Amino acid sequence: MAAGRGLGGKRCIRKSVSLTNDQDKKSKLLAISCDMSQAELLSLMIKISLDSPNLINVLQDRYNKNEKFKVFPGHVNGKVEFF
Repeated sequence: MAAGRGLGGKRCIRKSVSLTNDQDKKSKLLAISCDMSQAELLSLMIKISLDSPNLINVLQDRYNKNEKFKVFPGHVNGKVEFF
């Protein structure tokens, strides 16, 4: 990396997500409606989901297989943290 050049606040962890054709179509249309790229929209949806204690609890109620790894979302300084 060149001296003085940082990441500029960009994310540096990339994850691959597979979408069905229907999910791809819906997310593209919603992204157009919101005037953002599909990647920006999906990233925003993940951020909102991870900051929603209710959604986290619903997902764990349905899909948790090991109580040992269950997370407990809570608010700390206005931010959702996992305990």
